[in-house]
Amino acid sequence: MVSATTGLKIFQGFGLFMGIMMTTFPEALLGIYGMDFFDCPAASRFGKAPAPCDATKNKAIAFNCFNGFGVQIMLNGMMFGMLARDGVNKKAQSVALLVNAVVYAVFIVSDFIATLSPDWPEAMPKEGPYTNFVMWTGFIVVALLGWKDSGQVTPNFEKMMPSGRFGKPLLAGCVNLLMFGVPLVFFRSAMVAQFGWEDLMAGMTKQVDFFIMVLLGNMGKMMLANVATMLAVASVAPDDETAYRVIRVASINGLFFLGAFSKDAVINLLLGHTDPMRVIAFLQIFGVTYYQTNAWAGAAFTLTKQK
Repeated sequence: MVSATTGLKIFQGFGLFMGIMMTTFPEALLGIYGMDFFDCPAASRFGKAPAPCDATKNKAIAFNCFNGFGVQIMLNGMMFGMLARDGVNKKAQSVALLVNAVVYAVFIVSDFIATLSPDWPEAMPKEGPYTNFVMWTGFIVVALLGWKDSGQVTPNFEKMMPSGRFGKPLLAGCVNLLMFGVPLVFFRSAMVAQFGWEDLMAGMTKQVDFFIMVLLGNMGKMMLANVATMLAVASVAPDDETAYRVIRVASINGLFFLGAFSKDAVINLLLGHTDPMRVIAFLQIFGVTYYQTNAWAGAAFTLTKQK
């Protein structure tokens, strides 16, 4: 039998590993999956390229998407690391494991559908997604065993709205993620156009374009997954201490998100891309992160003696 703590720590480790690899070592991670398809088509016999393709730009944009996805996976790992600590509400631990089991089931289904798409490029080996399916199935088993061991707690759908002293900061974080996550999952093309990426992606090869759109969709799914975890936890553990723990983790991840956002903005400038949504997106992320940080940093606390 897998305990809840063990299951939570497994997801903590996976989130940390994938977050680091996707944000800091994306090329190495792609190498593990055998994905190396950023080069442009060879020039024609007359010395003209078939399209205005730039391999460096292809990598830069794909790695920017990797970066955003990695930040969200890291947030997932941070939340599970927080929940694995001693003294955390047991109901919160249990319901989070159930949500994650559902999350990885959704990822298996959505990525499997993507592999069946006629647009799936030959340059993208399917062994990577198939390996993920096996690993994620194992994660589902671990999550369900931990959930069963911790009382099989389910979300209280009548109390999904966060309440208490830290309810509003927690809700603000959820709304922030929803404003990015919903369009990335359901209105991806419109979202890309809104951020002015149509010109930026012009001339991309088919495999890079497809890969980037899949990445953006998965980033959105992970944002929705993080929102679902936060709200599910709040529904069964509405106490201030649990909410305090959640917004503390979310705000620390928000600071990392701001750093990643800044890096991406600089890369876009170097690529000659002026993002029309940069200021609005920055103000939104910064405002929510500051609000959450100020909420928990201003709370009175008492340090216990070290054992």
